[in-house]
Amino acid sequence: MTKNISINLLKHISPSAFLEKYWGKQALFLQDAIDISGAELSKDVVFGLAKNENIESKIIAFVEGSQQTTYGPFNKVKHAKSSSLLIHQFNLIHEFSYNLFQSINFVPYCLHDDVMMSFSSEGGGVGPHSDSYDVFLVQGQGEKVWNIGATDKKAFKTTSTDHSNLKFTPTEQFLAKPGDILYVPPFTPHHGISLSDDCVTYSIGFRSPSNNEIRNQYLEYLMDRKEKSNDLFNGLDLSENTKALIPNALASFIKQNIAFPKDPLIIDDFIGCFLSEPHEGAFFTKRNITKNAFKKIDIEKILRLNIQTRAVIHNENFYINAENIFVADKDRMFFEELFNQKQIFITPSKANDSLVEVIIYLLSEGYITFNKHRFML
Repeated sequence: MTKNISINLLKHISPSAFLEKYWGKQALFLQDAIDISGAELSKDVVFGLAKNENIESKIIAFVEGSQQTTYGPFNKVKHAKSSSLLIHQFNLIHEFSYNLFQSINFVPYCLHDDVMMSFSSEGGGVGPHSDSYDVFLVQGQGEKVWNIGATDKKAFKTTSTDHSNLKFTPTEQFLAKPGDILYVPPFTPHHGISLSDDCVTYSIGFRSPSNNEIRNQYLEYLMDRKEKSNDLFNGLDLSENTKALIPNALASFIKQNIAFPKDPLIIDDFIGCFLSEPHEGAFFTKRNITKNAFKKIDIEKILRLNIQTRAVIHNENFYINAENIFVADKDRMFFEELFNQKQIFITPSKANDSLVEVIIYLLSEGYITFNKHRFML
């Protein structure tokens, strides 16, 4: 088991000052910001993960200046020169990465996305590029040189998959050693090149939903909550033939059915559901648990959020994995602590009925658990 991790931002700048001066605005390089000891990764272990069909992986290699991307799972992984193996959602696999992810507690949980691990040979990287989201780049082992350009939203290309095509003039350069952290805001070009054959970088990414994504998700939300209706347009007076002209009554009927509701309660509920939507591919194992069995537990236990669960609070409502759960007033403090701390002590036999009812539902859905997550590494 790895130890708890603390990113020592206070060594350089307070979290509040960081958020005010740097978050979303400019890059920041932090030397020796974290104790990385005990988190070393071997080539054999990392390459073994890339063979697993349940783990999202890819290899980016540069051959004669041209980027080549191959997607896993792989039968055999070749550690070629100027190549990088990338593994997504590494925080679900690697306990150190999970603890690292959780240590960024000065950013709201609803913006947390995942940790991507890159294992690079000398000269390897993902190419010069910029992202639409904030990212912390934590150097785990080996060394990497980073070139940073000026933030330029106009130059950002969301449709480009070939990072090698992005050209920019570096304005800053940093040499990252184990324990160093580079923060890069959105739309800021950056290019990291490995200086060793065992270079490990943890990329901590955050959610940055686009306006199109929000609109599409809102439409899906409205469709999911809309009651089934047999309403059909049948009010056309056929005694008046409008020929090619669309009848006003028909146009009005269509407008009524596609207009976005402006009810603030509906909009706020969507916000809670949208920002608590679990990561794509999240899987929750359901289980059967009865109230009697739960109440028979008469020792104090730790109740935890499932590692894949997203839990948020909005307008005094509690949302977990895109569901709005009803919480009685007397149980609010319990769930506030669970959602904020991601775990809480409880003696089931002493819990009141309203609290037990909600807990049993969340346990049965797999959203919370008494068990610690079993990491592969």
